[in-house]
Amino acid sequence: MSELTDFETLVFKKGKWEKSRFQGMLNYITMDFGRGFGRQYAVPMFIEEMRCIPETYPSISETGFYVGGFNWFVDWLIFPLATILLKLFPKRAAKTTTKLMSWGLKTFSKPPYGTLLKVESAGIKGGKAKTIDVTLYHQDGYMFTAIPVVACLLQYLDGPIRKPGFWTQANIVEPNRMMKDMERMGVDVTIHVQ
Repeated sequence: MSELTDFETLVFKKGKWEKSRFQGMLNYITMDFGRGFGRQYAVPMFIEEMRCIPETYPSISETGFYVGGFNWFVDWLIFPLATILLKLFPKRAAKTTTKLMSWGLKTFSKPPYGTLLKVESAGIKGGKAKTIDVTLYHQDGYMFTAIPVVACLLQYLDGPIRKPGFWTQANIVEPNRMMKDMERMGVDVTIHVQ
């Protein structure tokens, strides 16, 4: 619970990283996740791998990583309450908020279950508008967390990403191989280009 309620809410807009208000709950977006999840809101959750994107792609105007919710009760009642309680009483509130989260997930969640990562990108290529949506899905969120780590380790063991220095996984792997290895290990990969 501490990690879920203590994250940065940065998004890149107008040439700089901006912090969202109230853990991003006031700066949410809506996104169609498909696969039975449908259209849902998502709040910004900065991940370090994103920091270099504006430098790597100077023409980019806006980017961010957004996380969708669990269910209405957890998202709109437990998270705000847990955020406040964990700020005021970090050690004492941890056990209570964890129990509340577990109860809220078991009581109010309904199918479909699973973890989904979706990239929606739009831009100009060769003078024409182009959109690319990439969706990664696995029914088991724990497996979906472990599979990319294994895919990264495979590249490391084979040698192509053995470099000195400190790297984030997403910024050192060869992405096409990463996607193929993840798909081979059970992640459903869908790419839609327009």
